[in-house]
Amino acid sequence: MSRPARTHVTFNVKTHLVELVRLDGKQWRVVIDGKNYATFCSESRARVAGRTAAQLMAFGPLGT
Repeated sequence: MSRPARTHVTFNVKTHLVELVRLDGKQWRVVIDGKNYATFCSESRARVAGRTAAQLMAFGPLGT
């Protein structure tokens, strides 16, 4: 018996909520704190990009 494909993944990075939403086939949308961030062709790339962007957001604007 095979597992059904995941369509939605949610995780926290510091104080930010990162959501990965499967659009169709192999397209994944990254949503950070309810705002669309980017779309990727694989779940692993979307996960890394979402985690990295949320970590950068946690530090605030650079140079201040």
